[in-house]
Formats: sequence, structure tokens, C-alpha cells
Amino acid sequence: VITHHYINGTTTSISKDVEQTLTVGKTYETKVADEIPEHYELVKTPENATGKVVEGDTIVTYYYQPKKYEYTVEYYFEGEKDDTLTDRLQSEYGSVVNTYKDKIKPKYHFDKTENLPLTITDDAESNIIKIYYRRNAYDITTAVDGKGGSISGQGEQPYESILAKQDSNKDIVIIPDKGYVIKD
Repeated sequence: VITHHYINGTTTSISKDVEQTLTVGKTYETKVADEIPEHYELVKTPENATGKVVEGDTIVTYYYQPKKYEYTVEYYFEGEKDDTLTDRLQSEYGSVVNTYKDKIKPKYHFDKTENLPLTITDDAESNIIKIYYRRNAYDITTAVDGKGGSISGQGEQPYESILAKQDSNKDIVIIPDKGYVIKD
């Protein structure tokens, strides 16, 4: 009885072959390899892992695959993480993740990523991809707190929207009521 230990889908050995010389008709038993890399796991036990010895060679093959580990994709808008959009996914140890689901919101644009591409490890704290978005436009709203006057755009939502890195096109004028003054 010859027992092989291969990486799943290949004939690449992950542990030493084990040979047993037994008498025909006797029961044989094989087992999972004792020494496999720590980030691999058995796919499934082969159907002929145990049986009766027959004439000729009996080949038993165990297949192993990389373990899956969790990774996280976090989404930030103006530097603030939106926990409702966080993805928790899994991928095989050592695999490289270089894509993510775009979750851009209206009035935002992509800014940058951190930790992309990501090589999956067994450390959940290092398996984090961060996606950053910045606002395309800023809404300017105005209001008077209480009484004492009025201000341009009061009651308009928004008074003006401006693109990032651009100046406002509308003046904001504050008009105090009689008996009130504008305080710096």
C-alpha cells in the first residue's frame, strides 16, 4: 500500500510517501500526514483510506489545500470609516487579493487604497484593505441661531454646492436686525 500526500489538484508532494508491505487479504489503514505545512489542511479523507490488501499496489492519495483566512475591506469617506459597508471575506493563505467591491457614494470620488494588493496571512489584523473616498462637492448651508437678523441662503438646503478645491461663487451676507450687531 502506497500513500501519497499531494497539494490539491496536483501531484506535488506535501509530505513523504508512506509504503506498507502487508499480506494479501489483511486489513490496511492509512492516515493523514503528520508533517504538513501549518497553513494547509486536508481536503477530505480518501474513500480507500482503509481496506483489504489486494494483489498489486494499492495507491491511497490524500489531498491538502491552503487554509482560508478572513480578510476585511474597510471603506472610508473623508477619513471616517463607514462600518455598514465593511466586507468580511475569506481567501486561501498566501493568495493575493487585488480587487474590491467599489462602494462609492454620490458626490464622492476615489482617493486612495492602503494594503492593496493584499497577500493573505494568518494574522487578521494585517489582512485589512482600506479604501478611501473624498467629497467631490461640499454643501454650504446657512442659518441664524435664534433671532437677530438674517443671512444669505437661510432656508435653502443647500445654499450652494462647491467642488473640492474650488472657491464659493456666492457671497454670504449677514444683515442684523435693528439693535443687533455682528460679532467677530
